[in-house]
Amino acid sequence: MHKDVKIGMVLGLVLVAAGAVWLSTRSSLSVRSRLLESRSITVPQTPPEAPTDINFPSSISVAIPSEVISEQNELSDFVVYDQSPIDQNTPIKSQKFHIVAKGETLGSISSKYYGSSGKWRKIYDNNRDIIKDPNVLRPGTKLMIPD
Repeated sequence: MHKDVKIGMVLGLVLVAAGAVWLSTRSSLSVRSRLLESRSITVPQTPPEAPTDINFPSSISVAIPSEVISEQNELSDFVVYDQSPIDQNTPIKSQKFHIVAKGETLGSISSKYYGSSGKWRKIYDNNRDIIKDPNVLRPGTKLMIPD
């Protein structure tokens, strides 16, 4: 049985090699010939003419129930568009975030962003809804870092 496996492996290798030689010698299968073939497709210069015997209606009437019109008028009272000009000199505020890693404290985060661990209360006050106890931070918690 060991001999059958060897024969099968040799025959498989011969078939793969023959297929590779056959594919590499076919000029119609090369990338270059396929690119040249795609360039040889001719495109008509003038588009096909559109049919002229279609009659479109000059106007379309749609019946809108009065309830819809009254609801639309009621809702339009609540739409407010801010059309005030934008002041180009106003700086854009960017918000910093920090993802708490294992072992971090508010003091270590404060020293990273402010250079002093004593400003931890600033971070705590800004994230009171997220941080229940300032001495316990859960890893993965996303904190907003105020400026």
